[in-house]
Amino acid sequence: MMLPRLRPILVLLAACLMLPLPSIAQDIVSSQLRQGFGRNKVRYKEFDWHFVESEHLLLHYEPEFEDLADRAVGYLEDAYGHISTIMRHELSTKPPIVIFKSHYEFQQTNIIQSFLPPGVAGFAEPLRYRMVIPFSGDLDDFRNVLVHELMHIFQYDIVNRGPVKRISNPIANPPTWIMEGMAEFATQESNTIDEMVLRDAVLTDQLIPLEIMNSSWNYLPNPFLAYKQSHSLMEYIAANFGPEKVSRILRVWDSQTDTDKLLERLLDMDMQTLDERWQAYMRKKYWPLLQDRDYVSEFATRVLQDDDIPRLYMAPSWSLGGDMLATLSTDGVEQHVDIIRLSNGRLVERLTEVGGALGIAIGGSVLNEIYQSTITIPASASAQSGVIQESFPAAITIGQRMLELGNPEGADLILSARESFIEGMVGACIVAGFVALLAAIIVKWKMPHDELPSEEA
Repeated sequence: MMLPRLRPILVLLAACLMLPLPSIAQDIVSSQLRQGFGRNKVRYKEFDWHFVESEHLLLHYEPEFEDLADRAVGYLEDAYGHISTIMRHELSTKPPIVIFKSHYEFQQTNIIQSFLPPGVAGFAEPLRYRMVIPFSGDLDDFRNVLVHELMHIFQYDIVNRGPVKRISNPIANPPTWIMEGMAEFATQESNTIDEMVLRDAVLTDQLIPLEIMNSSWNYLPNPFLAYKQSHSLMEYIAANFGPEKVSRILRVWDSQTDTDKLLERLLDMDMQTLDERWQAYMRKKYWPLLQDRDYVSEFATRVLQDDDIPRLYMAPSWSLGGDMLATLSTDGVEQHVDIIRLSNGRLVERLTEVGGALGIAIGGSVLNEIYQSTITIPASASAQSGVIQESFPAAITIGQRMLELGNPEGADLILSARESFIEGMVGACIVAGFVALLAAIIVKWKMPHDELPSEEA
């Protein structure tokens, strides 16, 4: 028998499913272009954008941030000359650069649809060469992020030979360790933090094998270490094979999109050999330090104690007095900001973002599966089929480009992409509805059923 209190829920769910889906889905489509699945990107303010154009870039800023904008232009123009010399390349266009005065405002950007959690210091968009950077309050960090992301723009331009060529003849980017290693290499020399992280990984035998770093970074146990290893690898290549090898990596990748074959052509060795030689170099560099140093356990106490659930800690920040530590942590499902007292390792506060990561994963998977399986790609766009199936906005952009070039099949591609995306969103909503229904049943089942006392009692 149906539970009486669940009848309104079922009626409401049925009513929602019987609504005219196309009109609703059109709104969903437009909102999906502005935000990631399952995330609300709310704009809390209207931005009054001004811009300044320099020799090599176009910078957008708010008027009260004019002094920082002038400083940013100086940083970027210096970086442009430095990177241009390293990469032996001039950008094909002036990249638009947007700076926000805080991470809070940075999260409101609609340049990309993805939600921007704490710890994201900026991004470079590969399709239109746009850079978006928030100001963290530290000028050195601000400069480093600007240089890092500008290097990514150079990388996209070299690999794709311009934003138009990227659409007409897309090429997969090199592995992340190459892209991020080059960006770190262009930003700065290794600092004390880099040295500390690498030294600890070498002495505890925790270096990530290059074969693992060559695949997706989504499931790496320590992405921060991967960044530092990638930087060190680029420094090793530049020091032992010549700085020109760093600039040639991307040009060789254009014709040789396999890491082993790339390294054999560039360095006359495969990926395993490079990894072995680099790790041997790192051991020779750091192992002698053990002769004159104590083990960490002899003079220090572990502060971050894992509970029953293993956690990954990232981006530590110390208080001005040095007695408190704030760090990002995650158990793979939820993200937290942990505030820890260093004297005793006690967790003072844990701020939890209940992000619904599981729901996002399920809904996003349903959406992607339906979209990729139902979209029809015209014959004239078959060369870009991979990009079209991976990204709805890219499919729309490619279709519009086809129309601009006089190809009527662009309209068919746009229509098919929209219809497939709508079907995917409807499927994701239906799955979400049934999940909500299941949750309601579980709540009803788990609720206490004690009878209320009578009025006389």
